[in-house]
Formats: sequence, structure tokens, C-alpha cells
Amino acid sequence: MNKLAIAATQSDSTDQARLTHLGRQSAILLHEISNPLTSALIHLEQLQASNPASVNLKHLKSSLIRLQRYVETAKGQLKTSQSNKPFRVNPQVSEIKRLVRPIALAHYVKVTFSDIDNCSLKGDRLKFQQILVNLIINAIEAYPFSQQLTADRYVKIDFKQLNQWLIIEVKDQAGGIDESSLNHIFEPLFTTKTSPSSGLGMGLFIVKHYLEAYFEGSISVNSSTKGTCFKLKFRLM
Repeated sequence: MNKLAIAATQSDSTDQARLTHLGRQSAILLHEISNPLTSALIHLEQLQASNPASVNLKHLKSSLIRLQRYVETAKGQLKTSQSNKPFRVNPQVSEIKRLVRPIALAHYVKVTFSDIDNCSLKGDRLKFQQILVNLIINAIEAYPFSQQLTADRYVKIDFKQLNQWLIIEVKDQAGGIDESSLNHIFEPLFTTKTSPSSGLGMGLFIVKHYLEAYFEGSISVNSSTKGTCFKLKFRLM
């Protein structure tokens, strides 16, 4: 085996080890969040019983239930072993819309999805959801803070079928990614976000890994000073 092949094998092993470690840490974190979240909902229901007309309590309960759903979805993704079964794309897109809607509303960003013809993929439906949710949330969070929805604050998700491929484009108009970062955005632990709470820099790395490993797919990116477009290819059944 030549030096390049050895280096590539070592790199793959390192990446897999990072994913395994991240999975373990995520499982621990989700477990730690789940219990106090359930307790908070129980106490809130007791408080709401004595004050059923409170609008603030209703909003709080709605937010906690939504957070609980995210936690349960994430736990399901971690527990699910690799699936290689056919699934229809439309129901997964409906679930993705539900997941990203509250985040888009909170950031005053409009997210739109083009129509998609009935089609099926073979692979893990939860990983398909995670791929798109990661990209859409990244696009939403690329916009600067605002408390007003304007025409230029949008994320567009376009679907089309070409030969044996489902092609999905995720486009924003949030100012783009600088050229020096473009060559590194799919590397593990690389991030352009400055806030410590913004993430570990694993999102795009996981997106690329899932696409290639589970869907025989690929991802590319184009970016300018206006915005960014991620193009994904999934092999159709």
C-alpha cells in the first residue's frame, strides 16, 4: 500500500472515530436534557391547571412540547441502526418543513420548498431528514440578527429529477462564504461561526459523510457575495 493510500485510510479511521465519539456524547447530552424537560412539562401542566387562561403559559407549553419532539427525533436518529430501505421523499419533506418552521420564524427568515414529483430513495430516511435540516438551519442562521421579515431574507429549497438522480438545491441570500473558508467547510470541527453556542463545526462534515456513505450521493457548493447554494445529488431508485 502506498503512502497516499495509507494516509487516506488513516484519515477515514480518524473521521469515523470522531463520528463515534460525537454520537456517544450526543446520546449522553440528549439523556441529560430529556429528564428535566419532562419534569418541566409536568410542573407546567400543574401550574396551567390553576391558571388555564394564561396566554404566556400556553406559549411556554407549546415551546416545551416542540423542544421535546426535537429531542425525541434526535434520540431516534442515534438509536436507529443503518437502514437501507426504500422510502418516499414527499413525507420526509413534510417532516422537514415541520422541524425547520419554528427556527425560521424565530430568525425572521422565509423558507420555501418547490414542488416535488413523487419519487423514492433507498437509504435511511432519518439521515435524509438530517442532511436537509442541517443545511436549511445553516442557511437560516447565516443571516444577521433581525426582528423583521424582509423580501431578501429567504431560504429556497428546489427539487428536480435528472436521469437517475434527485437533485436538491438549498439557496440563501445571506452574503456568502469567503473564499478562504470554502475549501474547508466540509472538514470536521471547522466552523465560520464565532459564537461558542453555534455548534461544533460537524454539521457539513456529517452532511457530506451521510450523502456519500448512505445515498451514493455528492454535495457541491457555490458562493458569492450575494449568497450560497448547496447542490445535493441522491441516487433515485
